[in-house]
Amino acid sequence: MKLARRALLAASGCLVTGLAGCLDGTTDASESGCLTPVNLPTMTGPDTWPQFAATATNANFVPGSGVPADPSTVGWRSPGSEALLPPVIAEDLYVADSGTGSVSAVAADDTVRWRYDEFDRTRWPVAVSDGTVVALTENADSHVLLQGIDTEDGTVRWDIDTTASFRGILLPIAPTVRGGIVYICTNTGVRAVQIDDGTAEWHTELGAHVVEGPDGSSWRTLWATPAVTENHVYTFDRNDTSGDTRTIHALDHGGNIAWKREIPVPDDWRIPGHVVAGESRLFVVAHREDVRLMGHNGTDADGKSPKSRLFALDADTGDTAWRTDFEGAAPTPPALAGGILFVTSRRDDGSGRLLAYDVESQCVRWEYESDRGVVGTPAVTPEALCISEGDRLTALDVQNGEPRWHLGFESSVSAPIVAGGSVYVVDRVYTGQPMRVVRVD
Repeated sequence: MKLARRALLAASGCLVTGLAGCLDGTTDASESGCLTPVNLPTMTGPDTWPQFAATATNANFVPGSGVPADPSTVGWRSPGSEALLPPVIAEDLYVADSGTGSVSAVAADDTVRWRYDEFDRTRWPVAVSDGTVVALTENADSHVLLQGIDTEDGTVRWDIDTTASFRGILLPIAPTVRGGIVYICTNTGVRAVQIDDGTAEWHTELGAHVVEGPDGSSWRTLWATPAVTENHVYTFDRNDTSGDTRTIHALDHGGNIAWKREIPVPDDWRIPGHVVAGESRLFVVAHREDVRLMGHNGTDADGKSPKSRLFALDADTGDTAWRTDFEGAAPTPPALAGGILFVTSRRDDGSGRLLAYDVESQCVRWEYESDRGVVGTPAVTPEALCISEGDRLTALDVQNGEPRWHLGFESSVSAPIVAGGSVYVVDRVYTGQPMRVVRVD
């Protein structure tokens, strides 16, 4: 965090940060007190990371955990493997290996308790709840199976054919678990099953699997990892082949469609990632199509601005409550904790940023600037959060975004997860070398 930058923000207001244009106008930081410390409310909760985005609401927030103190050290590395998927953590660590088609349980003392390696392929992160590891696997016919594995001994207790088929793009898509029910996406919508025995609750079709375009083209739908709250299940089609993937769907817990709303963006915009759900608001990031190209080669075809837009929707109706524009690219979904959205962004010069955005006042509370390029979605605890910055793992103070520590790696690391006071990443990402799960203590 550069103090000069923060002083500039205080003098000029939220517009300078790259967030501007709320429905009611731009908030002036100097008048509203935007640049004040973030104090997350005291709360109790789990210190585990049992599913892909930590919670059923996709919040990336663990209220019962912290992060290691400075200096941080690597406490454990798993053996290398071809293609590890993001792990999840309950009493043990569970990780799927798409290279070997296996799922493993690793105990707190770093010993492998069991390993099930009879799946044809595992291409998605697992989830764990109620003594069951839920794994999405692919068989030899390219059908996706949902399988329940006993956490005690690694035996498969049940399996069902989801009627989905693998399409090889836009991974990962992961199951969501809430209240003993597993919510997964199929080729045409969302399915809900009981976690204890796989019994079907309902399957709701949201659209055809193959959609025909007006020009004779076609594309296959690819539904986002569901965000599940007390009242609703939220998803949307992530496959941007058509350039028409901007409709959020809400289902009730009986599988009935409660509402669907198209996000108001231009035709060349799309929604990546997944819905992040709060108590009364839903949050999604939309961006221009050329933002995807920027993620690969750092170029911007025409210099247009804005490139990304953050939306807050009413959770009960889908109506747009407010929206805010970004001057840079926002390539990953935000994290949410205590009314603060932690939003990643990337400027045209390749530098990355993390913004702490107050959803009530609609202004930036602090900004962290990175010289390492794309910043991954943070893993948030009440006092600190962790981000990946290419080949570096960084812990930031939640109050002001100041770095607590940095830890370098030999190659790129995945977005982190936190549990039990430790941080976990997968390293050797995109290198062609065997990947490893790394625990930082």
